[in-house]
Amino acid sequence: MNLKQASETAADRGAPTRGSALTPRWKLKFKKRHVQNARKPASATTDAQDPPVKRRRLSHADSLESCSARATSGRRGKLTHAEVLKREKRVAKLELDYQERSEELKRRYASLTEREKEVATALDRVAERDAQSTLSQLQELFTCPLCYEVLTVPFSLNPSLCGHTFCGICILKWFFSRLHEPCGGWHESVDCPICRQLLVITPDRTPRLEFTCPFVPNRVAATACETLVERLTQNACAASSARIKRELSEGPLKSRLKRDCEERSHDKLVDDGGSEDSIEGLEAWVEGGSMRTEWLRKQAEGKQEMSELISKWTTLKSPDFISIKRRLGV
Repeated sequence: MNLKQASETAADRGAPTRGSALTPRWKLKFKKRHVQNARKPASATTDAQDPPVKRRRLSHADSLESCSARATSGRRGKLTHAEVLKREKRVAKLELDYQERSEELKRRYASLTEREKEVATALDRVAERDAQSTLSQLQELFTCPLCYEVLTVPFSLNPSLCGHTFCGICILKWFFSRLHEPCGGWHESVDCPICRQLLVITPDRTPRLEFTCPFVPNRVAATACETLVERLTQNACAASSARIKRELSEGPLKSRLKRDCEERSHDKLVDDGGSEDSIEGLEAWVEGGSMRTEWLRKQAEGKQEMSELISKWTTLKSPDFISIKRRLGV
């Protein structure tokens, strides 16, 4: 090793060399840093000196918003007065079309509402006519000859030549009205109140035969009466509720005028010989009406009295007949 290499090695290690005492300290530090940088590769030096630039990534919404803002600003800047007027005319035309369509829809809605009212009124009239027809059928075909009301618990008299049908409670009252109360027997002949056909004489001795009972239930008439009464009640309730709704929707003045017209037409029909019951009798047959309430009462009473009489007919005695007569109030 020569003198030059030994001096460089000593300088690298920081050992003092000849003439180092005369060299300033800052020069030695600068020289040492220069030697270290010279030994490093060029890429490391470049990366340390120039760090990579980081790019900020924009989201999709931000990019769309920026593009839209640029396009809008560009269009706003390019709109002319003629284009603005054209757009205003187009908006006014669209608004006019919208108003026309809205008016057309309102007219259609009013027309549909009116048709719905007409259909409801027609259905109510059909229900009312059906109720009047049912009431007329009951009055013509199923009226008791004794009370002149709709049959309740219909019973027929047993003679083959008679067969007339009456309300159960009515025929019981008529039959026991002929009972001689002091002795509890029938001393005079008992006949049909319609055709005067004589009934079977009630024997005094017990036990009696069952065929001596003068009453036979008419189940066909009972089923028909119950069906017609239920239909009459349903139709009368529907007609009554529809009339109330119509009066509420028409208002008090129009409803009063219409009611006056109906009363005048009713008076005219009655004067011409029309049936008053068929015109005003529907309200009495609704649920809770006077006629329906009375019909149900007579039905319950007739069923109870008839079932008790028929079940005990063979063993009833004179005191029992007297008790029944007093209970019936005849």
